[in-house]
Amino acid sequence: MPFVDLSGNHVRYREAGGGGSPVLFIHGAGASSAIWLPALHRVAPRQRAVAFDLPGHGRSTGACRSFDDWLAATTGTAAALCLGPSVLVGHSLGGLVAQAAALAYPDKVAGLVLVTTAARLAVSSRLLDRIENDWLHWPDYVQEMSYSPDTAAEIRRRSAGLAFTSEQAQTLADFLAAGGFDARPRLGEIRCPTLVIAGTKDQMVPLKFCASLAEGIPGAQLVELAAGHFPMHEQPDAFATALLDFLGRV
Repeated sequence: MPFVDLSGNHVRYREAGGGGSPVLFIHGAGASSAIWLPALHRVAPRQRAVAFDLPGHGRSTGACRSFDDWLAATTGTAAALCLGPSVLVGHSLGGLVAQAAALAYPDKVAGLVLVTTAARLAVSSRLLDRIENDWLHWPDYVQEMSYSPDTAAEIRRRSAGLAFTSEQAQTLADFLAAGGFDARPRLGEIRCPTLVIAGTKDQMVPLKFCASLAEGIPGAQLVELAAGHFPMHEQPDAFATALLDFLGRV
């Protein structure tokens, strides 16, 4: 897998396809670029698609200790790969980062796809306590909270194996970082085409928060899928259809 050098860290990325506005996939807390593999290969026949591991995640070195670290790593990776104006696809905490990038660098963001995220992510003390004091059972907790009860056990197991792979300290730092950004006062400033994808059975970021996000961004479209927090795994065909339809209009 290729890497880029970013402030002394080696950031691993996956790339496929070419042409059109590049699509940059941003994973969420504790995850890696692996969560985007199915979506990346759906996009690649139409345009350039890139997914990367944030520092301290997947095969990237270093660490992300704050929300600003997440934003800097995202924009730095895009610059290192010479992406230019891109569609940012962000999941959960990655969706917050995508919003922050659109506000800070509007000329570099051609569109947003915000997946099971909100304008602000409030992380419960119960979840933080699980990570800090019951790490051994964290995988079980994730499978309980992150997926629709209608999702097959094998899909939940396989998805969780991709979705939460970071070490304990980095995972805790990720969820703490989620409190470092609040886009609610500035949502009206986002002017690029935006798609919000929500899971109707998401317990991590309930539908009402996704709906509020879509309402706050001028012209944003809301798509509801019968899924939990990982619709790209639970409803891959419906997710790909919504994503590709949106990209075709950007």
